[in-house]
Amino acid sequence: MQQQTRVLQRLTLKIPASAGNIGPGLDAVGLALGLYASLSFTLYDKPQLDKAVVSLQGPIKDLSTEGDQTQLIYTMLRRLWSEGSELLQRVRVDVESEIPLGAGLGSTAATILGSLWASKVLQDSVPTKDSLIGEGVALEGYPETLAASLIGDFVVCAPSADGHRYLSQQLHWPERWKALLVVPPYRLRTAQARAVLGRKVPLDQAVTNIQRTALLVSAVAARDEAALKEALKDELHEQPRMTMVPELSELRALLKYEPALGCVLSGAGPSILVLVAENNKELIKERLQEWLKQKEGRKPTILDVPVDREGMQIVQHEIVS
Repeated sequence: MQQQTRVLQRLTLKIPASAGNIGPGLDAVGLALGLYASLSFTLYDKPQLDKAVVSLQGPIKDLSTEGDQTQLIYTMLRRLWSEGSELLQRVRVDVESEIPLGAGLGSTAATILGSLWASKVLQDSVPTKDSLIGEGVALEGYPETLAASLIGDFVVCAPSADGHRYLSQQLHWPERWKALLVVPPYRLRTAQARAVLGRKVPLDQAVTNIQRTALLVSAVAARDEAALKEALKDELHEQPRMTMVPELSELRALLKYEPALGCVLSGAGPSILVLVAENNKELIKERLQEWLKQKEGRKPTILDVPVDREGMQIVQHEIVS
């Protein structure tokens, strides 16, 4: 009689979305947002060749027209377990996510983080924060979105002087600064959005972005709204991307004389992050809804999301005896 397959470990991770760049902080600053992906890993004692390695559940299944999410996780695990292909045959991954795919909200970062963490833990290893971010960047991720989803809140991220690892610092995003997201009905691949950026930039533009990124970080630390408004102006990446995300210029024109703190691309787009003080949030939401009613065809979605303070959480880790 064939022996019944046994479950050896179960691991479930809850990972927040993230907005990268936040204006001038290209590849340097990020903000964790309260939209979540749940990745559940089940490790068996023998290969499960009759089952798919990755399955999508819930809203993400309907959104995954690109079909890339399953392939991304499988590719991550295959690369991480290149010397243990038999282990890959014994693991199954269930993904349930409310993070829109290809929307500049860190769905890829969440996938990479979950796959990296699980690959270590299921092999009885304990990963460190810096090593996860470094390995995630090597697996086609971006440091600020990885760091934001990993540790939560507002983060600043940079490579070490020797280039061998990434360092990240967490700052407390002010409670009264709220985040609204405008998510267009179309999607952009990061490679598309990256391709429009120049390989070289004028020195004055580079200096201006360095200055404003420093001002952005200090504005968050000091809870200074006036400084934040000034800091969010970018010289490097948003202007070239406006041709692909026309909603950005529309919303900036709409909110020019409204009491919003700022309006920036989330990551490479097409989602747009609108920052607003708590006492003005309902007014700005009304303005966005009025703008939405005037749009024809498929319309953007407006989301009122909290800032995530915790980062990636282990919901379950069960070792079955």
